[in-house]
Amino acid sequence: MKPIRYFYIFLMATLVGCSDEVVTDVYLPSYEITTHYSYSFENHHQLSHALDANIDFSPYSLSVDGDTLYIGNRADKSVYSYDLKKNRYLDTFKNADRTDPLSMLTVGNYLFVACGNSREVQIFDKTTTNYVSRLGTGVWTGNVSYATTLAQCHDFIFVRDSKNGVRVFRKNDINYTATNNNSYYANLDCDELITSNVTSYARDMEVLGDSLYLFDATAGRAYIYSLESVRNKQADYARRIDFNKTAVEGIAYVLAMEIDHQHQEVILKLKYDGSICYAYYSMDKFAALDWDNPDKLIKSEGRNSFAELGDFVRCGTTNIYTTADAVKFDQLKADSIIIHHPLH
Repeated sequence: MKPIRYFYIFLMATLVGCSDEVVTDVYLPSYEITTHYSYSFENHHQLSHALDANIDFSPYSLSVDGDTLYIGNRADKSVYSYDLKKNRYLDTFKNADRTDPLSMLTVGNYLFVACGNSREVQIFDKTTTNYVSRLGTGVWTGNVSYATTLAQCHDFIFVRDSKNGVRVFRKNDINYTATNNNSYYANLDCDELITSNVTSYARDMEVLGDSLYLFDATAGRAYIYSLESVRNKQADYARRIDFNKTAVEGIAYVLAMEIDHQHQEVILKLKYDGSICYAYYSMDKFAALDWDNPDKLIKSEGRNSFAELGDFVRCGTTNIYTTADAVKFDQLKADSIIIHHPLH
C-alpha cells in the first residue's frame, strides 16, 4: 500500500465583491496496520461425574476414536466410552480391579489400556467391552513390567515400560485369543528408567511421520527414534534433546503431545516461560524442532488455569483435557488487536 501524504481541496469561495480559487494543503499521516492475536480457551462444557454418578471420578487418561472418547477413571479402575456427538456415556471397560488406565489407544476393533502396576497392557473388544488378552504376563518378570504410555504406527505398538525403556510389539504378531502376548519385536533404549512419578504424565509418546517422539518430563528430555531403525531392530535413539528444567524463558520440559491431523498441527503441553502452556506448531515447524517458536501459545494465567498433571486430546476445534475431578471441553478463541503504526 503506497502512503498518501497530501491531498488537495479545491474550494470556490465567494467573497464580498470578488471570487477567487483557494487552494489548501492538508497533511494526513499514513499508517502501517498490523494485527496481533492473543489466544485463550473458552469453556464449552465439562463432565464432572462418572457413568454412574455415585462412583468416584478421577479422570486420568483420554483417547479419541472417531466420535468416541475413551476416559480412564483411576478412582474406579475402569474406562468409559463417551459419545461426542450425543454427549452421553456409552459403556464401561473393566477387568476386575486390574484396570488402572494410565494410557489408551485403539487398534481396529480393540482398545489397549496401559495398566501400570498390574504389569500388563490390557486388551478389550470395543464392541462387546469384554477383556480378551494382554501384552505381558501380569507379573514383574514378564516383558511388560510397568506400562505407563502407549503409541502406535502402522506396524507397531510402543509400550513405555519402567524397567525396559520402550517395548515394541508388532501388531501382526498379537494373538487376541491368547492369555498372554509376551513376545516383543524390539526394545528401544533411553537414558533413564521410568520413575514412579512419570505416571503423572500420560500421553508423552507419539508417532509423527517416520519418527517416534518420547518426552520425559521428569528428566527434562525428549528422545526421537527413527521408525526405519525400529524396523531394523536398532535400539538407539536418533537424537536426544535436553531442556533446561529450571528455565524461566523458553521450554523447561514437555508434559504431553497431541497431533491434530485435520488442521495439520502439533500441540505440546509444556512448561514455557515459567508457566504451563499449550503450544501449537505447524507439522513442518515441529519436525524441524523449532519448538521455541510456537505459532500459537496459550499460557496458564487469568481465565486459563492449567494444571501440570492431566491428559489432553484434540477433537476438531475442541481441546479435551482432564483435571483432578472433571473432563473439560474447551474451544480455542482468538482475540485480535489492530495496531496502527504511523509512517514518518
